[in-house]
Amino acid sequence: MIVKKKTLITAMGSFIIGFFIIYATMGFSDSLFDGLLRIVVGLLFVVSIILGANQREKINPYILFSLTPLSLLLYNEKLSPRYLTKLDDKTWILGIICILAFILALHWYTRGNRIDEENRKIRESKSTTAQEKNLLVKHAIILFVLSLLPDVCRLIFGTSFFLGSTIAYFKYPAIACAWKSKSKPLIVLLYASVLLSFMTTFNKSIFLSVGLITILSYQRYALKDEKDDKKLFAWIAVAACFMVFIAFPMKALVQEQGNFSFSNLFSAISKYYTGEDNSYANKILWNGPIVLQMPYMYLVSAWNNVKYVMQTQPSHTYGLWFFKPVLSWLQLDGMFEKLYILKPYSSFNTFGFVTVLYKDFGIIGAMFEAGFLGYFVAKVFNKFRTSNSPIDLAIYALTAQATVEMFFSNHFFMLSYPFTIIVVCWLYKLLFKSAKFI
Repeated sequence: MIVKKKTLITAMGSFIIGFFIIYATMGFSDSLFDGLLRIVVGLLFVVSIILGANQREKINPYILFSLTPLSLLLYNEKLSPRYLTKLDDKTWILGIICILAFILALHWYTRGNRIDEENRKIRESKSTTAQEKNLLVKHAIILFVLSLLPDVCRLIFGTSFFLGSTIAYFKYPAIACAWKSKSKPLIVLLYASVLLSFMTTFNKSIFLSVGLITILSYQRYALKDEKDDKKLFAWIAVAACFMVFIAFPMKALVQEQGNFSFSNLFSAISKYYTGEDNSYANKILWNGPIVLQMPYMYLVSAWNNVKYVMQTQPSHTYGLWFFKPVLSWLQLDGMFEKLYILKPYSSFNTFGFVTVLYKDFGIIGAMFEAGFLGYFVAKVFNKFRTSNSPIDLAIYALTAQATVEMFFSNHFFMLSYPFTIIVVCWLYKLLFKSAKFI
């Protein structure tokens, strides 16, 4: 594999950043062994960044997953003594083993110059015929209408039946189809519906999934030249700032006030930052900038719960978590409802991706399941790299969302997406297999 000059520069920068992060965190280590564990995690973080920098696709699993080793590296119980406890060696080792297994499997199944060449050809073939554009609009409308069925059923019958939230995710491939069709009215309509959902629920996952779909669609179907990637990263920066400075406060305020209304949004956010609202965010963390407190706790708190589950809930589920997406899809997960309960250490109920892996088969089993996740993500990523289909793009975007949130939760096992979404989208593609652009 030829290492590019740009990659080498990124590698050097990553090593420098990693060095300072490790240097800073070493000061909080109580023993040499703790310090060595932090160094290993820091190296895994740097390796993930380097491998990601060498990918043609900027939004790749390596970069997205790097938040997971970073979250473990930045964990510091002294910043919030009430809600963070000192991690034991077992938790560190479990985290290191699972992170390493995921990266190794991901790298093994994403390497190869053939895919890079196929990817280059895909990026250069962005033209779409008038007939294809019309059909893309029709498919986008079909997918959008399907996504509304659960809400319609709930309004009429009081239940969404078997549709659940799965069909609702069809709005995301609809957005990808709209971007490829370049139909501005349709794009506006779809984003208006998403904005309405966000305003009524303040669900950060909606913002993240739509953000990823938008970025990938813009990059694949709208960018005329790779040099225009600067515009893309500018939008990514804007989205990240919105997530940290607006979405987090809004979610916190909704949870605190209950009856929070959009009309007093700006006043409420102002009070959040000044500490006048007396929200829980200002009571439980270290005496530092409020704007950094909640993002930090979201980033690191899962590891405390990993330790807590390992110590207080030692029984194993022997594959039930691994098969939960299938059982959920078949409406059979309720049979094992008690086994799926995870008790957190505190009000921060994040568990990271390793918790359910450990619950299945212990540390050794967690290593193999983490490797399988790396393989799964790699397969979806490879399909996206060699396909110009908006459905494949949406599938990867939803998988990417689950990947970037692995420090926070295991959406691959804990929810029916992205597994169910992928299956449903594949079935949709099979149904319309005559439309090659789908």
